[in-house]
Amino acid sequence: MASLVFLIGNGFDLNCGLKSRYKDAYEYYLSKTVNDSETIQNFKKDLSANHENWSDFEIGISNYAQKLSNENELIECLRDFRKSLKEYLTIEESKFYDLINSTDGLINELNSETDNSIKTFYEGISNNISNNIRNIDIIDYITFNYTSILDNLTYYKVPRTGERSKYKLGCISNNVIHVHASCHNNTPVLGVDRIEQLTVSYSLTNRGKRTLIKPTFNSEVDKSRIESAKERIDNADYICAFGLSLGFSDLTWREKLISWLESTNWHQLFIYDYSVYDEIELEDDERLDMEEELKYKLFLDWGIETSSKLWNQIHMPCGNKIFNYKEVIDEYLHKKEIHATQGI
Repeated sequence: MASLVFLIGNGFDLNCGLKSRYKDAYEYYLSKTVNDSETIQNFKKDLSANHENWSDFEIGISNYAQKLSNENELIECLRDFRKSLKEYLTIEESKFYDLINSTDGLINELNSETDNSIKTFYEGISNNISNNIRNIDIIDYITFNYTSILDNLTYYKVPRTGERSKYKLGCISNNVIHVHASCHNNTPVLGVDRIEQLTVSYSLTNRGKRTLIKPTFNSEVDKSRIESAKERIDNADYICAFGLSLGFSDLTWREKLISWLESTNWHQLFIYDYSVYDEIELEDDERLDMEEELKYKLFLDWGIETSSKLWNQIHMPCGNKIFNYKEVIDEYLHKKEIHATQGI
C-alpha cells in the first residue's frame, strides 16, 4: 500500500470555471476606488496587469515596496489588496456553487471526474511509470488556493475494521490543508517566502514581517497548519502537483519537495504543467519529447542538475487531463440543453 498527496494550485480553480487568475482579481481591485488614500491610489497606478502567476505578483509586491516610504504604507497596500481579493474570490466561488445547486445531477458528474482523476494521475508518461505505481490506500490534499472549491470536490478514505479502506465521497474540511489559509474566516496569506527577497531602505518590525513574509505569518498565526502539511509530504510515497507554479514566493515548499525526493529513490513527484494541459493528441514519442523539454526547464528553474538522480523521480505528464471539471460542466449543460429542446 502507498500514500498519495495532491498539491493543488490555481489551475484547479481555473478548471472549475473560476476567473481566479491574478489579472482577474487585479481588474476587480482597480474597479473599487471608494475612499482610497493617496498611498492606495499610487499603488493601484503602479500595479501591473502583466503578471502571469500569483507568485509573479507576490515578487512584484516586494519590488514595489522599494517605492514606499515606510512599513506602514506597505501594510496598508497589502491589507487593502487582501480585502479586495477575499471579496472577489468569494463572489467567484458563489457563482460556482450556485451553478452546482441549480443543476440537477451535475455534482455526480463532477464526483466521477474527481474519482477518475485520482485513479489516472500517473498516466500520460509511459507504461514504465504506470506499472510501478503501487496500490494507494491514503489520499491527502494540500492546497495553495484561498477558495474552498477543493474541499467540496474531493474524496477521502474511511478506514473500516477488518477490510481495506474504501473511497467515500465527502466534504471534510480537515482533509484539505490550506497552507495560505482561505477566504472563509481567515486572512489569506499573501507575500514572499523570506526576508532576503525584500530590499527596502526602511526596517521591518514584526508588523511588517507578519504582513509580507509568509512563513512569519504562518508561524505566529497557525504553525500547526504548516507542520501538518510538511508531515503529509514526509509521509507520502507519491505527490501530484496540479496547477501549481511554486515560484520564488513559495521557495519553502519547492525546497521541501526536493528534500522529500532526495530522502529515498521510491518517492515519485508528478507535476502537471498547465501550459501543455490541452496537448492530448500526441504519439508516445512526442509525449516523451515534450516531457523532456518541460523537465529541462523545471530543473533549470529549480536549480537542479539534470544529471541528478531526481531526473527519474520527477514526471511531467503530457496528454493526460485530470480535474477536468470545466469541460465536464460544459458538456453536461450542453446535453441538458439538447434534451430540453427535444422535450426529453
